[in-house]
Amino acid sequence: MKTRTYYLAKNLSAGVMLFGATMANAAVTILQSPGSSAVAWEAENYGAYLSDPREYWTPTNDAAASGGNVLYILGDNLTAVPISFVDYTIHFATPGTYKLYYRWRADAVWANADRFTANSIYIPTTFNANTNLTNYVIAASNGSDAQGNPSSTNYTVIGEPGLFTVTPSMVNPGAIAVLRIGTRERGFILDRLVLSTDAALNESGFNATLNSDIDIIVQSAASTYVAFEAETFKGAYLSDPREYWTPTNDSRGQRRRGAVRAG
Repeated sequence: MKTRTYYLAKNLSAGVMLFGATMANAAVTILQSPGSSAVAWEAENYGAYLSDPREYWTPTNDAAASGGNVLYILGDNLTAVPISFVDYTIHFATPGTYKLYYRWRADAVWANADRFTANSIYIPTTFNANTNLTNYVIAASNGSDAQGNPSSTNYTVIGEPGLFTVTPSMVNPGAIAVLRIGTRERGFILDRLVLSTDAALNESGFNATLNSDIDIIVQSAASTYVAFEAETFKGAYLSDPREYWTPTNDSRGQRRRGAVRAG
């Protein structure tokens, strides 16, 4: 069974935020396209939250964000260890060495008062990290400040120096990797993330990397229907070997594919 996260509406505008989060868990897998060298997603989408009420991640609106929404660290400024986390579950299609890039900024409400605040999170050193501090490093964004050029209060794309390894076994059907990101400084705003085998991805390349698909069928906003191919890889099978569903080719199918009964 999958459980998902639902949040009440929030706004981020002119330094005024209205937060009304509810807490739950999410179970959505971000899917790398076959042959792709990257996986990308909006920070506020598809995360599962491990939250401490003292300081935690929460989605909110920001008109300047790539998708109009972001993840925001709310609460006390607890920097010694990560105390809350967002987990992103990923299925990779391409083995290799990946670098993490993200678009972020500091909330000016905090950074204008202290130029060195609201500028860092905890980044894991490996996939499937637990919550121990030894598995994390302070993000490279910590080197920015509100009086720098560019200012930390402006959206910036940054890459982490640490690399992530995707082994051949990690691209097997059903294999997943979890990227767990921890809180550090209140007022940190996380917009979008990209994991890429390009070790020198610039901002234009980051922006050109399309967001990846997910393992559930999503109805478009304002749509009155949802439609899909029966043999879609998003289907989950409960099979008895005596008779079962299996994808196959069919030239008469809409995309020359179909799902048939076997056995």
